[in-house]
Amino acid sequence: MARVMGVRSADTSVELEVVPTGFGVAAGSVVVVGSALVAAAVPPAGGALRLGLVAGCLGVFAAAPVTAIAAAGTGVLAFLVFNGFLVNALGELSWHGAADGSRLLALGIALATGFAAGRAYRAVNSWLRWRRFTLWIATQARQAAGRDEEPGSPEELALHTRGIAHG
Repeated sequence: MARVMGVRSADTSVELEVVPTGFGVAAGSVVVVGSALVAAAVPPAGGALRLGLVAGCLGVFAAAPVTAIAAAGTGVLAFLVFNGFLVNALGELSWHGAADGSRLLALGIALATGFAAGRAYRAVNSWLRWRRFTLWIATQARQAAGRDEEPGSPEELALHTRGIAHG
């Protein structure tokens, strides 16, 4: 099921849908495989560049409106694909100590940064939509009361929306 974030009203529907977890993991799988194919074109000596490509794609995916579970699952999948196909050969998974720890940390930071940036963007966007909607309502109330002048402060705006003249 998709979570709904935002505001619903009788007259308007301002809502931001979050992609269901299953579809988010499926889309993340496509992103991981595509980024691994692009990173495979880089020679094995450029391990940091390969990791940067996969981490960048993971961060951009995490910024999309997906659930935290889908983003974390995609992060785990990214590490497994990177370790199995880009570090080792033919999908063989093994632990390389501190090197794999730093790769896991880099992917985790990219995931957390992308997820936080996406949430912040959607929160600001939702707040701006709500602000525009409330200002539109206030304008409609002023026009209905026969006052077309713009109020100078938020207090005047609140008084105008209640139909009380500010002196």
